[in-house]
Amino acid sequence: MSSKKPLKRYNKRQIIINRIIVAAILALLLVGIVFGVKTLFFGKSSKPEAPPEEQQQEVQKDKSEPVKEDKSKEKDDIPSPEDTKTEAADTSEMIEPPSDKPKDEDAPSPSSGGIFAQTEPDTVANYNEKTLPMLVNKDNPIPKDFVPELEDIGNGYKFNKKALPALKSMIADAKKAGINLTVISAYRSTESQTRLYNNKVQEYKNLGYDDTEAVVQASAWVAVPGTSEHSTGLAVDLNSLEESFDTTATFKWLIENCANYGFILRFPKDKVSVTKISYEPWHYRYVGTNYAKEIMSKGICLEEYLAK
Repeated sequence: MSSKKPLKRYNKRQIIINRIIVAAILALLLVGIVFGVKTLFFGKSSKPEAPPEEQQQEVQKDKSEPVKEDKSKEKDDIPSPEDTKTEAADTSEMIEPPSDKPKDEDAPSPSSGGIFAQTEPDTVANYNEKTLPMLVNKDNPIPKDFVPELEDIGNGYKFNKKALPALKSMIADAKKAGINLTVISAYRSTESQTRLYNNKVQEYKNLGYDDTEAVVQASAWVAVPGTSEHSTGLAVDLNSLEESFDTTATFKWLIENCANYGFILRFPKDKVSVTKISYEPWHYRYVGTNYAKEIMSKGICLEEYLAK
């Protein structure tokens, strides 16, 4: 009997120890399971949030950085005096559409307002003329006794004194609308016109034309001395001596508004057969508001208006 009792006590003790070990293992497993479930469903982002002080510093940094404004402006090109399609050898700044919009395709239409909105008639001075405009062309040379009264307009140019207020007003109002009008040719003396004409004739001779044909070709671009409107002081070339000028916002503004100031597009594209002068979107002639509005609204040239 005595030999079996110690063995029995040993077995009971061992069983208790084993149970404690098993319970401890189960407890650890249970804790691990609970932690895993918590992490799975309620875990936070692996990216720690910035402390409040750092967040405040970032906000202050964002506020302290100034916004950079784009102050780039369009740069004007200079027309070449060597171009064979120019009426004059004058060189000046030439306003083009933004490089990213070469033909103003994205510009607003006249009906949308903006820079193309026509100037209200009551905001423009009255530049009406009592007498009919003087016609000057190949068949109607300037009278020999005609002496224009000129006034200096700067940059070496002169303009007819009676028409100068209208020109100044048009340039000023265009600027208010965001349009820069630059005079690149105005009054020309007979001597100056003769020099330009002879130079153009020589250009065509250098290209292989005979004397007769060179004169014909040159006359389409440069008026024969004594038949140029520039010699009256009433004509002005603006901004560019290229046909592509008619794709710019400046040209569109001029077509919409020049008549309000007494000016007309003197040599339209569809009137070459009438004027006998090549299309010149840069050439504007002062005739008076009352005549200019009728001519521009009807889409006719000065020859057609005076022939009615």
